[in-house]
Amino acid sequence: EQEAFEVTKMLYLGGALNSEQDLLKVVQYYSFYEMPYQAAEILEREMNANRIAKTPDKLKQLSGLFRQAREYKRAIPILEAAASQSGDAKLYADLGEALYNEGSCQKSESAFTEAINRGYDAGKSWMLIANCRYDQTSKLDRLNCDMTDAQMAEAPISKARQSAVEAFEKVPGGSRERGNARKWIQFITAEKQAVDARCTFERNVERELCYQKIKQAYDAEIFTGGFKLEDEKCAPFKQDYDDEFRVKIAEE
Repeated sequence: EQEAFEVTKMLYLGGALNSEQDLLKVVQYYSFYEMPYQAAEILEREMNANRIAKTPDKLKQLSGLFRQAREYKRAIPILEAAASQSGDAKLYADLGEALYNEGSCQKSESAFTEAINRGYDAGKSWMLIANCRYDQTSKLDRLNCDMTDAQMAEAPISKARQSAVEAFEKVPGGSRERGNARKWIQFITAEKQAVDARCTFERNVERELCYQKIKQAYDAEIFTGGFKLEDEKCAPFKQDYDDEFRVKIAEE
């Protein structure tokens, strides 16, 4: 086989092979010997030269070779043409996956939606749509504890996480992917709970420190000629402190 490949390669490079069958054999040899990029280059060149027909099957083969070579950007327009020509659900799903690998979530979602409408596995499709939505959160600003609850809820990262959860929830109950979808929902929920818990802890620590400073300011009134709170950041806690402690003193 190796010798046959070398001979075929020399014949091709020497211009001795012209039939579609022989040219496809060259492509198959390069693919067999794990050189998908070279195989794709030859197939694309011969298709552009009209020596290999641009049928949906050949376009599918070409896009598959580029995807094997991780040349997703080059595979995408070829997949679009193949899917449009054939209307094949699997090709739309392959297009969705290629777009997913490029981080084009909206286009990927459109392709997967088309694949689902044409009968492709909804479970696999919604899993990849959801994963693409969730992957976008890594590009967004993280939540911080200086935000109010309303600001956190409206933050882009919170909306992206919720959008991912909604997609995971669309994985059908009878799908083999449903278990993984539930785990992802639990993970995203746990992420939010971890942020809430951390912020609650930080706010409690800040409140307790400010309560101490407020108490010290009240205790020092006799020496300072009135209530003087040096740390302005603690001012928002004064009313809560008064409601919790000063009222009780007044009642006594």
